[in-house]
Amino acid sequence: MNDRYGVDPNTAAAVDDFAQLLRHFGAEHGRFILEFPPNWHSEVKRYLDAESIGDVKRLKLREQWLHTAKRSLLPTRTRYLDAHPWAKNAETLENPSGRIGPPGSRPPCIALKDLLIDHDALPDCRGGHIRRTPTAYADVARPMMQISHKVVLVDPYFAFHELSKASGSVRRSDRYANSFKSLIQTAHAERKVEVFKLMVSRARATLLGEDQFVADYHAIRNDVCSAASDLQVEHGFLDDKFGQHARYLLGNDCGLHFDHGFDTPSNKKDDSSQHVQWIGRAALMPLLKRFV
Repeated sequence: MNDRYGVDPNTAAAVDDFAQLLRHFGAEHGRFILEFPPNWHSEVKRYLDAESIGDVKRLKLREQWLHTAKRSLLPTRTRYLDAHPWAKNAETLENPSGRIGPPGSRPPCIALKDLLIDHDALPDCRGGHIRRTPTAYADVARPMMQISHKVVLVDPYFAFHELSKASGSVRRSDRYANSFKSLIQTAHAERKVEVFKLMVSRARATLLGEDQFVADYHAIRNDVCSAASDLQVEHGFLDDKFGQHARYLLGNDCGLHFDHGFDTPSNKKDDSSQHVQWIGRAALMPLLKRFV
């Protein structure tokens, strides 16, 4: 899950080859391209500009796939030296899932044409089972934080307080607070997200009133971010028609489905996991329209 590939900007000999490559990348596939070199998109555009394009239709096709490429790019801190060829630079990439190059590429790089005919070259990575810990939630959501200006957490069970079944009193709970803090830390560190919005159940989240709920999430945000940070936290309430078991984390053009939401086990010895999966385009678009 969240496989990251280095791709030589000169990999595709033509826009058709580029389109074939990008059909396998994007958040809906759980597969991303590292922005390596840091001007990767511009380099690909320049390379494809050199191709002879004979009609408006093919020109539009190129621009369409260049736009698609932007949705697949993740930053990397690996230094790129212009004096060295791409394959030499790619040797320093940290733990890439693979390195894709033009015809004639040698291991560990694989030529694009060979990759496209090898059934096992791009293993399925749309979902997986992750531990129910704040760190695991933040790690699986990191690509979303790297490509989205707005992130929306949708969970009808999310709350900072809970009702004790034994005493009937309301008490503080960290089951969701720690996960929220870890997600905010990741968003802040990546410096891309401007708005993080909580969509929650009014009945569950406001046991001590809406003002207290706002104070709780502002306190966590302020503990992580400086006062001048561009990262803002907002909230909204789910309507009664919202499914009681659907839990999502949504970005501008991507989304993750969490089978059991964002809570953490109360027992520290509990090492249980849950199924998390990137949402396909057909299921994603209504969610983005509704929440993002």
